[in-house]
Amino acid sequence: MSRTAREFETWLPDDRLAAAVHEFWQFRRRGVPAFDTGLPKPFVELIFNFSKPFEWRRSPGAATKLFGRGWLTPLQDGPRQARPLGDYDLFGARLYPAAAVALFGRQAISRDPVRFEDLKAEWVETIHSELIACPVEKRGARLGDALAPRVAAIGCLAPEPFLREVETVEALAGRLGMPRRDLHRVFARDMGISPKKWLRLRRFDAALRDVRSSAEKLVDVAVDHSFADQAHMTREFRRLAGAPPRVLRLTDHGQPPHFLAENAPLRSSAGFAESVS
Repeated sequence: MSRTAREFETWLPDDRLAAAVHEFWQFRRRGVPAFDTGLPKPFVELIFNFSKPFEWRRSPGAATKLFGRGWLTPLQDGPRQARPLGDYDLFGARLYPAAAVALFGRQAISRDPVRFEDLKAEWVETIHSELIACPVEKRGARLGDALAPRVAAIGCLAPEPFLREVETVEALAGRLGMPRRDLHRVFARDMGISPKKWLRLRRFDAALRDVRSSAEKLVDVAVDHSFADQAHMTREFRRLAGAPPRVLRLTDHGQPPHFLAENAPLRSSAGFAESVS
């Protein structure tokens, strides 16, 4: 596979999927036999693999697991690592957590990725076979067509698109019109995470995209994303990504914002262990 300037691409779903899918993405590049790092994000990812398997591990030195045709990646609160045994040819959908739970059950918010063969969703395997034969540029439309009737059958799934400007648990409860205690219960049931932790992951995700893809000053990124100051943003990046923002500045604009190639020098990440829910 040749290297191009557009290794990584994203596009938005159509209106049929707006309550379930944040974005589709495609990542194609030559693989290197080293562990690459994936950074946290506030989504569950349905990932289709059209190349050789990947070895996955929770942290450096941890036991590895082999993943082949595809997998469902749950919410992460810290960096995880994978090593390609071939080239990268991945296609994925970033699902809102409540939508993923509605589509795949509680396994969508398990601690580790779930292989397609363990999902108990035969339609995913069927779509994988169809996508192999599908032109690359039509993969998103084909997966969208497969997801749309399932999303419609489940109904209104996720509050996330309605809550993009909400920044605090209090505001979240107010927007949804429910007491804070009920909000925690609903998030635990439908998303497998507390409201505060989900808001923190969402803010980290938005700030990370700006840090890695723009030349904006870090102090301005911190202000834009409602951190108390740049030092606050740096602590949050160290906690969730194992590195400060300045280390995560993107030099290759063809790579995904959540991707660090070839044994990136990250410290151990505390995730949410240092904070209350």
